[in-house]
Amino acid sequence: MAAQVRDGVSNALLSSGNPWAMAAGATVKILDKTGSFGDASEGLGEGTDMLNTVASIALPGVGWFAPATDKYKMSADMKVMSNSYSGSVKDAQTAEKNAGAKFLFGRGKANSMIAKAQARDNAISDIKQAADADF
Repeated sequence: MAAQVRDGVSNALLSSGNPWAMAAGATVKILDKTGSFGDASEGLGEGTDMLNTVASIALPGVGWFAPATDKYKMSADMKVMSNSYSGSVKDAQTAEKNAGAKFLFGRGKANSMIAKAQARDNAISDIKQAADADF
């Protein structure tokens, strides 16, 4: 959402025809492309998510200083097993949305969520692979 707001504002500034506004729009585009804006978290708790959303809009350049969260991509096995393990899949989807993000608040919570999702993902993948072999 924050990225969409920034993109809309920068596009409006670029198309305004005012040289100062166009320069500001170009600056926002450059900052966005270089990853200097912080990311807004998703599913870490309303207070944390709100703080990260505000920070992502109000503090350009913070992304250069905020370390990224751990990387995580949900496995195909986890997606296939989604009906059997719906709670785990929901957690994995939330972890995947926050994976690799740079935000000021809740990075530790996000990394913990990502680690748990990865462990569950591995366990479910092992179960599915064993079941496929047995079949």
